[in-house]
Amino acid sequence: KFKVKYDKDNDEIIFPVINRDMEVIGYQTRGVKEKKIRSYGNVNTLFGQHLLKKDEKNHELWLTEGAIDGIIIYKNSKEVVSILGGMSEQKIKDIRRLEYRVLVCAFDNDQAGDNYSKRIAEEFPDKIVKRVFFDKGNDAGDTPYGELEYEIHYMKWGDKMGEEEIDNKQVRLQILKQRQALPLDIKVM
Repeated sequence: KFKVKYDKDNDEIIFPVINRDMEVIGYQTRGVKEKKIRSYGNVNTLFGQHLLKKDEKNHELWLTEGAIDGIIIYKNSKEVVSILGGMSEQKIKDIRRLEYRVLVCAFDNDQAGDNYSKRIAEEFPDKIVKRVFFDKGNDAGDTPYGELEYEIHYMKWGDKMGEEEIDNKQVRLQILKQRQALPLDIKVM
C-alpha cells in the first residue's frame, strides 16, 4: 500500500510520496544503520494521503512526523498522514483540504512535537484537536512491536473548550495491539 522498498546497495529504506491521484511525486529515504534522511522531488506534501478514505468528514485524521510512524499508526486501523519531519504552509493547506472533523497529533514526545501540535490547534480553530503521548518510546516507531500504547489529551474541543479545561481533560485509550504482520511491508530492490 505504501510501496516502501529497501535499497540494499545504499542500505536505506525508500518511502515514495504518492499524491491523491496515485502519482509518485517524490521520495524520502532513511538509512538503516545511520538513520540519515534524504529527500528527492516533491516532499512538501503529506505522506500517505493516497490511502485516505474519500468520506473523511466523519473521521479522525492522525498526523505523524515520520513515514515509519505513519505506517505503524495505519496498521492500527487509523486514517493517517505524515508531515515527513517538518510543517509548512503547503502541508497546512493540504490538511485543511481534507476536511476531517478531528485531528489527532501523534507527533514525537518532544518539544518539536509539542510545537507542531500547538500549531495545528492554532491553524484549525474549527476542529477538535487531540495530542497523543506514547507510553513506550518517543513516537510510534520507537515502541516495541505489539506494544503500541498511548494517552490522548484534548487540546481543543472546537471553540467550546478553554485552556483551563484542556489540562484536566485526559482520556486513556485502550491498548492497541499491532496486527501480526510485519511492521513494514518492504520489497527488496
